[in-house]
Amino acid sequence: MRKILDGTVSWNEAARSLGCSKATVAKCAAKMEEERIDAERLESMTDAEVSGLFADGRSKRGEEYLEPDYARVCGQLARVPKIV
Repeated sequence: MRKILDGTVSWNEAARSLGCSKATVAKCAAKMEEERIDAERLESMTDAEVSGLFADGRSKRGEEYLEPDYARVCGQLARVPKIV
């Protein structure tokens, strides 16, 4: 993002090197402009602050899922006729 701010790379080059779309780079650039983030401010920000700016809205899967009963699953699969 620093290179985009100082104009040393284009959005196309940034997207290609980051492995994302040009639209994603454009959204990040727009967010930086909206927040009035320049190269100096970007340097002073922590990784957590930068990540917070570009959060994509997805949440991490929690640990509230139940563990499957593997013994029961294996027993049921053992009864299924095999096709050869």
